[in-house]
Amino acid sequence: MSQPSLTIGIPTCGRPQAIAACLESIQRHVDVPHRVIVLDSLVTEEAFKTYARHPTVTAIGLESPVGPSEARRRISDAADSDLLLYLDDDNLVTPGAVRTLIAHLEQHPDVGIAAGGWRENGSLEKRALGQFFHFGRVGDRMAVYKTFLTMAEARAMELASVRVDAVLATMMIRRDVLERAAFDPRYDFFYELYDFFMQCRTEAIQVEVLPDVIFEHRPLPYQGTTRRQTGQKSDDQRRFAEKWGVEPIGRVGL
Repeated sequence: MSQPSLTIGIPTCGRPQAIAACLESIQRHVDVPHRVIVLDSLVTEEAFKTYARHPTVTAIGLESPVGPSEARRRISDAADSDLLLYLDDDNLVTPGAVRTLIAHLEQHPDVGIAAGGWRENGSLEKRALGQFFHFGRVGDRMAVYKTFLTMAEARAMELASVRVDAVLATMMIRRDVLERAAFDPRYDFFYELYDFFMQCRTEAIQVEVLPDVIFEHRPLPYQGTTRRQTGQKSDDQRRFAEKWGVEPIGRVGL
């Protein structure tokens, strides 16, 4: 039997209700051949029972928390499909979203990553649709900062897609992209996407976001201690600055 062309990769840690709802949304709304890889770094026997109820799911269980960057890296190493769709555990797939991202990549072979926006608490404006990187100097130091594209701005211009520097974590990636840009496991929680998209920019990987593709975002509290609680944002900022030779200033996300 041939391997599915799509893998859906989900890092999770200490949020069993979130990952259960995410998997249910995949089962309901993904109607193309696929497999799911869940990396659970606070796995329990109850969690394994949840995963076993979904025949497309392969679970990688760890007993101590890892950051989302390391989790995404391990997922990409385990995936063998042409396309990899990342979700966070508190995302829900909506009808048609996955097919639309696949179609966009099929129609535009120059695009390496296609992504959607988030609806959070009924609003499309809580999270930026896309991000742009800008470079300058603060004194004698090189710096990088972001500006943000909102859903309202993109839709007001009737844009079907927008080429940006960075997107939210609900992104579909071609396999060859992951051979040129890889999630860096040194980050705890706060700068892993910033770092990944800096790699994409350096490698001239085209990133596009589609305003009409929406994923639900329903954040839930963690039920255990994760790298979100133990990591320090200042440490990740230092790692980023040392790696790239630029100081990140301003907002990291919106």
